[in-house]
Amino acid sequence: MSDLIKIAVEDADAAQLFYFATHVLGLEVKAGTNGPQLRAKIETAAPGTKEIEAPPAAVRATAAAPVDPATKKPRIPAGRAGQHYSFDPKVTVRISPTSEQTRPRDVQLAVNGDVVICKRGEPIALPYRHYLALNQAVEMVGRDTGEIHPQTGLPIIEFIEQHSYPFQELEMPSDEEIAAWHVRVDDASMDEKKAA
Repeated sequence: MSDLIKIAVEDADAAQLFYFATHVLGLEVKAGTNGPQLRAKIETAAPGTKEIEAPPAAVRATAAAPVDPATKKPRIPAGRAGQHYSFDPKVTVRISPTSEQTRPRDVQLAVNGDVVICKRGEPIALPYRHYLALNQAVEMVGRDTGEIHPQTGLPIIEFIEQHSYPFQELEMPSDEEIAAWHVRVDDASMDEKKAA
């Protein structure tokens, strides 16, 4: 098909990998399967595959994106390619270390199959969508209030919501960058309507 492009497996996004696995290799893949899982399925079905053919609508942004001379920042491509997380504004955070044995040493933040691994205690510049996932990762924790229930004689436990991975925000993008990001990624259906 002339509307397909060749792209390296490691540069393909989840949509392109899904297309290749289902349409080219004929694999049965559940919707929502993430990029690493799709790469593993492709490697199992076609060992040594380094390049795939997929539609360009989901072309993944690369580090060699053209730079806008006015802002000295990468120029964001139009359409779905510009919605890739590499073009997100960056939030610098430091995830607190933990001494609990049951807690992971590294924190994995996954958004739509794109995984960022964060080392605890070290500053990391997170794409904005991964920062939102980190900020929204909360859990309910019970703590002792120091009071005794008069009828049961048991301690009263109060449940509070706290971050699953406590962190510090070291640097936030400007409000304008965040607003531009929302305009670009909030309504993905607009790109499809414009293309039609």
